[in-house]
Amino acid sequence: METSVQLPLDLIVDILIRLPVRSLARFRCVSRSFRSLIDGQDFVNRYVNHSIETNSNLGLFVSVENSKWKRRYYSLSFDQYAFDNCLEIDLPLMKNCKFGFIIGSCNGLLALEDSRRNIMLLLNPLTKRHRVLPTFYRDLSRCVPSLEGFGFDVGSGDFKLVKILAFGKPMNYTEVAVFSLRVNSWRRIQDFPYFWVTGTCSVFVNGALHWTAALNQDADRNDIIIAFDLKSEEFYQVPLPPIVGIEGYYILLEALGGCLCLLCKFDDDDDDRPWDLWVMKEYGVNDSWTKLATLLNVGGGNVKPLVYSRSEDKVLLHAVRGDLCWYDLERHRVRSIVEIDDKVRRCDMRTVCVNTLVSPNAHAGN
Repeated sequence: METSVQLPLDLIVDILIRLPVRSLARFRCVSRSFRSLIDGQDFVNRYVNHSIETNSNLGLFVSVENSKWKRRYYSLSFDQYAFDNCLEIDLPLMKNCKFGFIIGSCNGLLALEDSRRNIMLLLNPLTKRHRVLPTFYRDLSRCVPSLEGFGFDVGSGDFKLVKILAFGKPMNYTEVAVFSLRVNSWRRIQDFPYFWVTGTCSVFVNGALHWTAALNQDADRNDIIIAFDLKSEEFYQVPLPPIVGIEGYYILLEALGGCLCLLCKFDDDDDDRPWDLWVMKEYGVNDSWTKLATLLNVGGGNVKPLVYSRSEDKVLLHAVRGDLCWYDLERHRVRSIVEIDDKVRRCDMRTVCVNTLVSPNAHAGN
């Protein structure tokens, strides 16, 4: 006589979070209860956190500008030491627009911007599900310096996009607006109490967006880290590593392994000077800043750390003037060059994202 065995829900979840996302797509079709479980925000959060901790279910989104000044977009699967399954994202909208800026990546969604047409797009690069956001409330037909960021507010279960505008030369007036995907609209909030010299990409860590900025209007470089908490919608300052506060350092902000990451080097017009790689291992604790390495022989120009190896003794780097490469943190040298499809070898936009089934339309208001 056959008997059915009911597995505890916690055990089912523990099994499901270890599966590749394409297997999850099949399990959604098993029953309504499985679909509800897999689509639930609690499961999505656990799936994303597990993927980051184990460096699994990761993908690479890249964009390449061709000789006709057109952009093409691709997603690649990441299998620990290689990128494969290079697929073009050929949505009609992406062919007609030029999304030349990645605002951010969060929970499997990308926020992209075509600044010429004032169009912002949320995209799941794996499923190709997408949503065009409502037009920003200001007419930005003229060039206005801005900072943008995209992340998820766990408290309200809402994706939010932040846009900071600066007016006047020198900067004498700012506007800050927040877009809520759940409400599907923009709203003004407090002004930005800082300055910035050069626009920087945002980094989403610990429920907050981060940028490099400046305290003084007459600063000649960004020299502080500013954060915006998506739950409280307030700005605050994050401490720098002790040596970075010395005048003359150039800093770039990234995320690595779910932690805030800082690249810095002394700015003396020597393009080949190596970058120091720092990681804040315990968020908000100044003493937790740890110098991982001085990145030697990775080519001139900016460097972007993408992901740890599973053993965490190597970091995957993308040099603006070079290829993707694994950097050995113990031996302090480039370990190997990562083979990648020729179509995307010289990409100028790239970001690692967790592969999920999250749809930008599932969280959206009307």
